[in-house]
Amino acid sequence: MAWIKQIFIRTTPTSVRTPLSSTDTSYGNNGQINLTESVEKSAASLMPIDDLTANNTTISSDIDWQAEYLLWLLEDLLVDAGFSSPTAASNLSALQLLQQLQELSRSKFAGQDLIPRVPAVLPQLFKSLRDENASGKSLADIIAKDVVLVAEVLNEANSSFYGTSNKINNLESALLLLGQNGLRMLLAKVSFRPIIQLQSGSLSKLLAPIIWEQSEACANAARLFAIEQGEDPFPAFLAGLLQSVGMIVALRIADRTGKRQRFPDDARFRARLVKDAHHLAARIGEHWGFPANVISAIDEQHNHNAQNTKDKINNSDKTPRSAMGQILHQASQVSQICLLQKAGQLAEDDEALMLTLTTSSKRCLRAIKKRNIANNNPTD
Repeated sequence: MAWIKQIFIRTTPTSVRTPLSSTDTSYGNNGQINLTESVEKSAASLMPIDDLTANNTTISSDIDWQAEYLLWLLEDLLVDAGFSSPTAASNLSALQLLQQLQELSRSKFAGQDLIPRVPAVLPQLFKSLRDENASGKSLADIIAKDVVLVAEVLNEANSSFYGTSNKINNLESALLLLGQNGLRMLLAKVSFRPIIQLQSGSLSKLLAPIIWEQSEACANAARLFAIEQGEDPFPAFLAGLLQSVGMIVALRIADRTGKRQRFPDDARFRARLVKDAHHLAARIGEHWGFPANVISAIDEQHNHNAQNTKDKINNSDKTPRSAMGQILHQASQVSQICLLQKAGQLAEDDEALMLTLTTSSKRCLRAIKKRNIANNNPTD
């Protein structure tokens, strides 16, 4: 509980930074905020929270890219948007946020307005996964009844990613081009988009579109890694989308204070926040009926070591991740790096990046960027 008594404020400018080392535990010597005695008493009354001084974030090298991404997402963007500095009271609210995420994870979600409802199309997608004899006709029938879905399918088929020479104007041709798995992924993406993007609070309005962009990139990266490693790409794609739902719930909770204040600028807080958000996302996925390997892949991001000997937490008690868990970890890393580069926080030719990324991850990063360009440039 010692970390509760002193929150460190990082004052590094929001320009391009040297990436954090995974062993870097320094948070600066200035700007320390000591919580008042009343806040300490209130914090002590909270549900016990595991010690955040442990490294809960899995990394693939000496560079903790997730920590860099979270620093940009949860600190730099809020500073640039004019959110006020944390106070003793807001630090306490941040601790209560962690508590609420944990409580939601243990709940049955009944009557919880913070938890999104399962998108209507997902049960039918899961049914098609379980039925080996299922054809694309049932999914096509769903799309044909929805003008918005028809437009999404045509837009996807006509994107430069597929490289068609002639514009596709009918649903049948579009479905043939996408194939059954491509159709499943498109439907999943369309059903998840409003869950993540359509938010009303100040934090959510600012961060949700970025979280959606990272989720979509993560899902596409997971699909590519799965194909490369001989795994089913659709569950991998689902895991990439589902993983961020818990963070959206966290933003909803934070927005309920009605104040435009930043989170504590403490790497330990951010690491714990994403851990609890991922755990909640997995529980929501269970509630929605997601495949078991999707749920376990998300849980494994913080509870297991990687299979690669270069990619381990310093905790010998943890077991290796499953193939799907490792795929999701790689995809998360690539998608976060992609957004950091797009935001100018990480140079395209960053030396540390070139040295630490595997050949497979570099190839995937290039493909994700190509996909992003294609999505923004449909053919005529």
